[in-house]
Amino acid sequence: MHSADKKQNYMRSGIAAFVGAMLLIGMLFSHIYIANEYHHDCTGEECPICQCIAECEAFVNQISTGVILFTAIAAVIFAVSKTVQSFKGDFLSNTLVSFKVRLNN
Repeated sequence: MHSADKKQNYMRSGIAAFVGAMLLIGMLFSHIYIANEYHHDCTGEECPICQCIAECEAFVNQISTGVILFTAIAAVIFAVSKTVQSFKGDFLSNTLVSFKVRLNN
């Protein structure tokens, strides 16, 4: 691998880690805000705190749905790959050539 490819891979990994950390921090602060302001003195229908709580809940729900979807897809891919490896090992390893059977007429 060239050094430019390694550098690009490190850059992508760094960006992915940064974005993941920002999403985690956003979820954490949203949960903290919701917990702290849940029992506030509501001023009515146009309450800015209620609107902010609704935005935080929507953010957490969107991120949570994405995480659940990603986890489900990853679990399916993992299960399929393990199943394919299992069948591949069973069918490919048990052949006459692998047992070194000489086929004479």
